[in-house]
Amino acid sequence: MNRTYQRGWGSWWLSAVLFGTTLLGAGLYYQAHQNLSQLQDSEAISQTELAGLEQQNSDLAGQIAQLTEQFDQLTRDNARLSSTEQQLNRTASQTTRLNQSLGDQIGALKNSIRGMSDQIAQQKALAATARAENLDAAALAESEQADLRALVTQAQARQAELETQLAEADIALADVQEELLEARAQQANTQAQLVQTQARLTSQSAQFQTAQAELTLLKDELNKAATTAELFQAARQQLALKQAENETYSETIARLQTEMSAEADAMNKLEAKLQSQLAQLNQEKEQLVTQLEDGTTAIKLPESILFASGSAELNAEGRQALGLLAEALQSFPNYLISIQGHTDSRGIAPSTLQQYPSNWELSSARAAIAVRELIGQKIPAGQLQAVGFAATRPLVAETSRATRQQNRRIEVILLPNQFKTKLLEPR
Repeated sequence: MNRTYQRGWGSWWLSAVLFGTTLLGAGLYYQAHQNLSQLQDSEAISQTELAGLEQQNSDLAGQIAQLTEQFDQLTRDNARLSSTEQQLNRTASQTTRLNQSLGDQIGALKNSIRGMSDQIAQQKALAATARAENLDAAALAESEQADLRALVTQAQARQAELETQLAEADIALADVQEELLEARAQQANTQAQLVQTQARLTSQSAQFQTAQAELTLLKDELNKAATTAELFQAARQQLALKQAENETYSETIARLQTEMSAEADAMNKLEAKLQSQLAQLNQEKEQLVTQLEDGTTAIKLPESILFASGSAELNAEGRQALGLLAEALQSFPNYLISIQGHTDSRGIAPSTLQQYPSNWELSSARAAIAVRELIGQKIPAGQLQAVGFAATRPLVAETSRATRQQNRRIEVILLPNQFKTKLLEPR
């Protein structure tokens, strides 16, 4: 009756928790819905601003591309003008050297003409002297004088030709200088345009960087909003999942009640069968199934049912008892089954000392043999564990043969796993 009362109280308490959880979930859902609406409005505004900034960014990128192209063209024009200026400078230098060379040649011709004039004067003097002395000598002097005059005429013609070339060179030099001045003026204009373009490019780059910074900031805000929306969506899914779980709690309670009833019936049948087997072995009736305070169930199997003294080999009665135990354990699919071996405090007999050096090996071997037998009786291996405690956990103080026999036992501890609820797909 006490168990029935505890189960009823537990069912009422669980229903109250479910009702409170449902109310809290509804409130959280309403608040989350309001937050989501605000986030969606903010996201729409942010998307509009982002589209505007991206359009501005695209326009600025196009303007920057045009300015960059103009800048490259001006740079090429400047390079071309610099090359033209260098070529004009080389032409002017060549013209200057040619002018200087022509001047040197004209000076040499003038000196030659002066020398020839001096020679003519000398020849005239000689001719006058020779005319007085010898007419033949005078004729020869006149012939030589005529030759010198021809040479002078040729020199004068060469001088005129050189002077003409010098005039032409002066004209060409003036043209080159005029072209050089025009090229320098055009270069100055190009450099001025280049400076203006660089200033515009710098301004546009600053505007572009500002727009990029605003765009990055807006994208960060959008990412944060998206993350918040994702978190809200996950919370809403968890809330829907929790509501779905709440809807199955009543089913879980009914199922647990059915399982506990089946477990109690199985334990009662097991205890009755074991008691019957003990009676056949002329053992005193004792409590074999115990419900511990922490909710676990302990089944005690005396050594005499399973093993001979100092041995870990199952006897016929032990196999029969473990078969009955396996039938009962079929009703506990969600429990961890711990098979624990215990001995008394006496040492190992010399005949078995080589096989079991201490009570630790003996108790562990008995637990392992019991586990293997249960696995053979179709109990899943994943539910089982084998533990040996030797004489470290006695039930009573050992003062006699009977108390020592009471401590020699196999205990089966049923450890309930966490309750499982049916999981539904998120809404």
